Amino acid sequence: MDLDVITEYLTLGNVGIAAFSLISLALSIIYAAHIWTPWSIRRRSDFIKTYYVYKSPSNEAFSNLLMSEDKNSTSLRPRYTPAELSLTVVIPAMNEEKRLPTMLEECLEYCKQRKAKAAKSKPFTYEVIVVDDGSTDSTADLAASYAKDNVKVMRLDENIGKGGAVRMGVLHARGELILFADADGATKFSEYKKLEEALIRLTGGNVAAGDDIDSTFPGVAIGSRAHLEAESRAKRSLFRTILMHGFHFLVWIFAVRTCRDTQCGFKLFTRASAAKIE
Repeated sequence: MDLDVITEYLTLGNVGIAAFSLISLALSIIYAAHIWTPWSIRRRSDFIKTYYVYKSPSNEAFSNLLMSEDKNSTSLRPRYTPAELSLTVVIPAMNEEKRLPTMLEECLEYCKQRKAKAAKSKPFTYEVIVVDDGSTDSTADLAASYAKDNVKVMRLDENIGKGGAVRMGVLHARGELILFADADGATKFSEYKKLEEALIRLTGGNVAAGDDIDSTFPGVAIGSRAHLEAESRAKRSLFRTILMHGFHFLVWIFAVRTCRDTQCGFKLFTRASAAKIE
């Protein structure tokens, strides 16, 4: 093929048409998947029913974050139960028996050190909820072996997806703050401090003055791996790079424009913001 013919094909107009076609195709696939996927209809009652801790000797029930419905009440606030702990860590896991121990040990080590260093006037208390999303391996049993370290396992009978697993864990958390973290430990747990400081500023506090986070403020701090983009770009195939940028473009167009890394599995919620997940 002659060079001038190639140049003609790569005109701005043709590139624009190709881009429009790809975006249209992607949207069509997403819409078709939305129509054909048999999503279960979930109601508020599903989120406030009783779930029990897996392998709990005393058949311990999980707490509910949402208030039970009171038909005689005219008040809409607060819609969530009072916090009992400083932090709840929610870890969704499916077939993660190999990677989960490393992540759990790092998480627990951080929490233990934080608890030991906390002032008596501001004690740091925590729990870890591992949500087993229908695993076929021994993920649930492995996580349950950490029970003495404030780890609880919520075992789901069927796979409901990562988002559903996170939701179930969050809606049964007891913490003032609720951290969602991936089971593969992709983010160092010590980065929690940065999210905490971001929430302090977001809720009107002063980090230098040692202010606490106002957990009644519906705020969310989202971790970002954007600073690792230059390093990861060299390791990523061209096809994956195209898919990644295409996905980010669709998210930017139709959803979030203020977050560069919506898929980072390290997010910190206040209790008030978690209640809005319903």
